Amino acid sequence: MKKRSLAAWKLAVGVTAFLAAVPAMADIPGEYTTTQRVDGGAVKYTLKLNDNGDAELISEKQDSPRLDWRNKRDYGDILDRIDRDGKAVHAGKWRRSRDQDFTVSFDRLRYGSRSDSEWMFTKGNVDGDRVSLDGAKRSLYGERTDFRFSRVKGRSNNNGLIIGAAMLALGAIIALNSNKHHDSSHQEDFKDLTTESNGKGE
Repeated sequence: MKKRSLAAWKLAVGVTAFLAAVPAMADIPGEYTTTQRVDGGAVKYTLKLNDNGDAELISEKQDSPRLDWRNKRDYGDILDRIDRDGKAVHAGKWRRSRDQDFTVSFDRLRYGSRSDSEWMFTKGNVDGDRVSLDGAKRSLYGERTDFRFSRVKGRSNNNGLIIGAAMLALGAIIALNSNKHHDSSHQEDFKDLTTESNGKGE
């Protein structure tokens, strides 16, 4: 029985480790947002990572960010691009990466009726339902923009729930093995009683 319980334990631990690794691989696609306060207003950034590999970084102004040199230095020329129409879309492609969780290559910036060639390569990391981007183009997005996003759409990366479910499965396996051992013990006791009874009857 000890060997059977040990085998059940090893199986459950293996399943737990596998399930814990799956969300990080499977659940990158989704929609993430963050809002950056700037002098005179704010900019809302939305990062969209689609299942087909398309990516968009959408910048939307809130209130009226000032277009002075300090704001442009700190938060980039994107303030100029969104000043008139209120929105700019930086489009590109994303893919999974060995060194980071994923990378995004942006190449086209659309705002109003214009579309400019604007190349930018970024590295992304996933931490639960949070994503961070490193390597944003400073001239376009400034020196102080904090690209740490929170998930608003898409599958959750909550590893804790997965591990919890696996541990419940582990408990069920161990309980099942324990019950089997308990039942077999009762069967042995019943056989012993039957044998004794038959011996007395003779």
